[in-house]
Amino acid sequence: MMNEYLKNLDRIEFVVTMACTGRCIHCSEGDHEGYTEHIDADVAVEAIRKVCAHYPIRTLMTFGGEPLLYPDTICRIHAAATDLGISKRQVITNGYFSKNRERIEKVAMDLAASGVNNLLLSVDAFHQETIPLEPVLYFAECAVKAGIPVKLSPAWLVSREDDNPYNVRTRQILREFDSLQIPLGSGNVVFPSGNALKYLGEYFDTNVEESSPYEEDPLDVRTLSFAPNGDVLNGNVCRTDILEIIRTYRPSVTGTELNSPELVTDRLILRKFTPADLEALHLILSDEEVNVFLPWFPMKSLDETKAFYESRYAEKYRQPRAYAYAVCLRENNIPIGYIAVDTKEPYELGYGLRKEFWGRGIMTEAAKALIAQVRKDGDIPYITATHDAKNLRSGRVMQKAGMKYCYSYHEFWQPKGIPVVFRMYQLNLSADESFVCNVYWERFEEHFIEEGLS
Repeated sequence: MMNEYLKNLDRIEFVVTMACTGRCIHCSEGDHEGYTEHIDADVAVEAIRKVCAHYPIRTLMTFGGEPLLYPDTICRIHAAATDLGISKRQVITNGYFSKNRERIEKVAMDLAASGVNNLLLSVDAFHQETIPLEPVLYFAECAVKAGIPVKLSPAWLVSREDDNPYNVRTRQILREFDSLQIPLGSGNVVFPSGNALKYLGEYFDTNVEESSPYEEDPLDVRTLSFAPNGDVLNGNVCRTDILEIIRTYRPSVTGTELNSPELVTDRLILRKFTPADLEALHLILSDEEVNVFLPWFPMKSLDETKAFYESRYAEKYRQPRAYAYAVCLRENNIPIGYIAVDTKEPYELGYGLRKEFWGRGIMTEAAKALIAQVRKDGDIPYITATHDAKNLRSGRVMQKAGMKYCYSYHEFWQPKGIPVVFRMYQLNLSADESFVCNVYWERFEEHFIEEGLS
């Protein structure tokens, strides 16, 4: 046993990509626009082989996004799982990765040849709002002919038994598959986060705190889940050997007090947002001038702000680790801004402040306190931050917080649909001082280094 916290490990999952062919309103991950990254097949196969040498892995699953946008990667992963005797080799797909019938047939045959023996087909009212049914039906037919065991795996709203309009439409769609005699699996019940909370909020009781069915107990890790960029546990398999990541893994938390722990500075309190802060949060999010450089539109109502709070804060506070703070003055403990660091690569620092408080060094003070806490916890090797080249004030915060300019890139910025030159800053905490995160450099074709910045 390499690590007591993984003594029951018997499952591997690969989130192959976050790129998707649908735009589903029930998706717990939110919008998938702009994603092209996918797991490196060589890295994945090597990790599988090493893990299986030490643990009795019984199940391997690939999913996304839409994983079959990268069928060669999927097949290599499952071929390795077959060679290593992993008994359950599962793919979850919406079935829509091509309209070309020859390609659909080939992918189905390749999946069968690689050893996939459990294919869950996500078909329901949500997927079929934006995904045509005909190519999905044809893929299902091809998979059945290739000998792959297929099950329909719909998403149900509220419960499988509920007769809301979405479930009624889902049952109609499922009947389209009757001629193929594909069994109906249990599917899943839509979880209130991401797009689901944004577009289907009326179906959820936001006063009831629900735990995500996808959360892993950090003290008893039974599933290794690899992100498209190689993130797994507290490391990244593209940079560190998977066995070393397993050997050195320590739980991020032993209690919820380590999720956004309260921080106090000379003038500020950094703490979690609560439902009682909605009006204060709305003041921040509804101001058009504050919003100019933010990646969302100004909130128009308290209801919009509540949905934002649920998806951006309440959801994070249910995770084992998060750094998502209200920035408050010590004199009254009322939020006047926010600051956060993502716990996944590229570990981005983000912040916003009501304009009445600009120019007082408040965000620099908050950033320094948060960075000190992240450094103390030791789980994050570096922090990045980006700012619009026109937003010099934000750049000064990054500089004063100790971050160094690395490069610039041009992005057609969504959701606002405008061209923007962003500057990327970075602070290495435990990573090599020479290391530069190249996520944005690789994602955007137009990138460059500006002279005279530091």
